[in-house]
Order: sequence, then structure tokens, then C-alpha cells
Amino acid sequence: MTLTQAMDQERQISFNLGRQEGELIGIEKGELIGIQKGEKIGIEKGVKQAKTETLTQLLTHRFEPLSDEQKQQISKFSIEQLDTLLLKLLQPNITTLADFWREITP
Repeated sequence: MTLTQAMDQERQISFNLGRQEGELIGIEKGELIGIQKGEKIGIEKGVKQAKTETLTQLLTHRFEPLSDEQKQQISKFSIEQLDTLLLKLLQPNITTLADFWREITP
């Protein structure tokens, strides 16, 4: 999977998940404002989930399968942090999974 394909997939997953979750939250509130707010929250959650899945897939594809602990650690990052991590993965000095973890661990 190329980075472009992964990003396209991420956008589609984000949109679908966000819309579904947003509609559910909005329906529960039963009002237009609730639907709008729910869609925003849902889209943010969908984007985060998609970026988490994309990073996990790219790391697994490039290096090796991640442990459950590593997957859990990735899921705790914010959307902005996930974007940064995806960019770090493209750096030439990242040649192993250990290099990646060293680069992102303070």
C-alpha cells in the first residue's frame, strides 16, 4: 500500500465513520444542533481512528507486526501527533521499528 493509497483510504474511513457516529449522537440529542455537533465529534473520532489504523498498517507493512502494547500506545496520540508520526516514518534514518520508537520516545 502506498502512502497516497493509505491517505485516500484514511479519508474515506474518516468520513464514513464520522458521519455514522455523528448521526447517532445527533439522533440521540434529537435536535439539529446535536446533529451538527455530533457530526463534528464523530468526524474527529473517525479521523483519529483512521490515522491510527493507517500508521499501524504502514508500520506493520514496512517493518513487522506491532504488539498490542504498541498499538495501544499509538491509539493514545492526538490527530496532530499522528500526522507528525506519519511524516517521521518517511525520514531516511528510520530503517527499523526500533528506530521509529526511539525517534518518537522522548
